[in-house]
Formats: sequence, structure tokens, C-alpha cells
Amino acid sequence: MGVFISRLSSELFSYRFYSKLFSRPTHYLFAIAIISILNFLHQLNYSDWTIVFDMSLWNPTWLLLGPLLLMMRYNREQKIKSVTIKLFHLTPFMAMMFMFMLTSYHNSFGNNLSEYFYSVYQKMFVLVPISLFAYGIATSFPLRKKIADLAHLDDLQLGISGFYVLIASVSLTMHLCWAVLKVDMVVDYRIIIYALVLVMVTLIFYALSILSKIEQPQETQIGQDEHTLILNLNQVREYEHKLQSFLIGEQTFLNPNLSLATLSKELKIPKHHLTVLFNQHLGKSFYSYLATLRIDYAIVELQKTGNNFTIESLAYQSGFNSKTSFHKYFREYTGLTPIAFIQQKSKSA
Repeated sequence: MGVFISRLSSELFSYRFYSKLFSRPTHYLFAIAIISILNFLHQLNYSDWTIVFDMSLWNPTWLLLGPLLLMMRYNREQKIKSVTIKLFHLTPFMAMMFMFMLTSYHNSFGNNLSEYFYSVYQKMFVLVPISLFAYGIATSFPLRKKIADLAHLDDLQLGISGFYVLIASVSLTMHLCWAVLKVDMVVDYRIIIYALVLVMVTLIFYALSILSKIEQPQETQIGQDEHTLILNLNQVREYEHKLQSFLIGEQTFLNPNLSLATLSKELKIPKHHLTVLFNQHLGKSFYSYLATLRIDYAIVELQKTGNNFTIESLAYQSGFNSKTSFHKYFREYTGLTPIAFIQQKSKSA
């Protein structure tokens, strides 16, 4: 059971799982909209056919909105961020969620400890407007890497950033008036904030309805085989991103049994599309591309550990099925045999 849980948690936090769940910018937009709606519904009380806001405006999931918009920006720029970076951005959410759980089970603690946890949890609410303001500003700058096929998302991303800054500004202004200046602003700031949230969600869903039509695959092709198929720019970039994430990010190129059919199944990309991608856009056949990755890996291992293993063991460790093919590709790539490469390295050391 422990092994199963360990494997499940490992899969959930793996880059492969994350990249499948959020493979396109629109996936982040949908997540932002859903979390915003759930936050709105969670804060409403329905009694006697009237709708009343809860006293507490914030909850931990608000701290997911900023990181989601930033990750959407990274996705548009085709930046691959490590799990460590993603967890760093989720730290405020996890901290506030931990305190939320402690306050939810306050009956398990003494009165003094329970009051302390609740007091800390209430003070942590200031993280929400600060997070929204910081991420709103960070995501409002132009993309460093301009992607022409995704230019239609520029205005939407900037609009959501603006809503984040507005929501944070209203909240911080009211907090300053009530808690610091002791001024009663009369207006219930929660109404203003939720009005902004609903407008933002409406804008997102409207944009998603338009983007679903724009982002339909637009292949220009005469036939369905690799000799006549032409991939558009958006497809090439998406396929390359998936390929690098799967082969390099997870080091699956070291699997000696990896085939084009297996790769097609794992990435959910038609086999003839992959053939066109390798031959026309990457300039190599599938097996030549794999061999390049494996030789790079072998050279790194040689530089790290020297000649503490046999050439045959290095060949298998690098993903080759035989010593002969390893020799062939190593010489094509470096101009030297593996033994000559090791000897040259020893002389220069």
C-alpha cells in the first residue's frame, strides 16, 4: 500500500502529469475562472431566499490565482520550470491551507491554542491582496519571447493582471481605512471585489469561447502521409514542447525499447506527424535524434566518472541495445571511438 501511495504521489508531482494537465495557456485560464467561481459561491449564504456574504472574504485558494497566471505566462514563453520553482510559488497557499486546517479542527486543541491558530490565520489574509498585486504586476510586462500564434492572448493576460491589481488595491485600501485609520467607508468592499471577480470570469469565458475557434488545428496538407503533410507553426512548437518534456525532462531517451510507435502513443501525436517533425523540422530521423541524446548523456557520464566502467556497460546505460551501434553513433558524433575519447581525455587531464 505504501509503495502504491508513493508511486501515485510521485506521478502527481511529476512534470509529465503537470504538463498533461496544463499543456496549453487556455487550461490555466479555465483553472483561474473555476477557482474564482468556487470562491464566490463558497462565500455566499442562502437563507430565507436572501444572499448574504460571509464575514471572511478570503480563503487559501485565492493564493492559487497569481501562480496560475504566472505559469500561463511561462507556458506562452515556452519556459520549462522545475517542480521546485512551482512549489516555491505555491508556498503561501500551502502555508495558509495548513493554518486553515488547524483552525477547522480547533476542537482538538485547547482554547488558548485554538485562539492563537485562528488569530494567525486571520492575519495571514493580508497575503491574498499582496499576492494578487505582486503577480498582477509581474504578469503585466510584455513577453520576453514573442509567440506570434499566441498574440491574441496578450490583451487577455494584461486584462486579468489588471483585475488582480484592482482587487488587491480595493482590499488594501479598505484594510488601511478600517484597521489603520479607523475610518468607516460605509460601502461593503466585498461587493466591489466580487463584482470585479464576476466581470473577470465573464471576460475569461468569453475569451475562451473565441479562442476555441481560433486555436482549432489548421493543417495545410495534401495527403495524410509524411511525404505530403505540412505542420503549421503552432503544431511544431507544441510537438517540440511535448517531445522535450517527455524525452529530456524525464530522460525516457535512455529506454532502449523506445520506438516511434511508443512515442506516438505516449504523446498522443499521430505517428506520421512525428516523422515529419523529426525529418523536416529537427533535421534528423527519430533514431538519429535518440542517438544524439544518448551520446550526449554518455559523454557527460564519461566526464563525471572517467573510465570506471566498460564501454559495453556505458552503451547499455546510455540506452543503446548493442555495443556496435554505440560505437557507430559515438564516432559519428565525436569523430573518435569511445576508447580514443577516454584516452584523449586522460592525456589532457
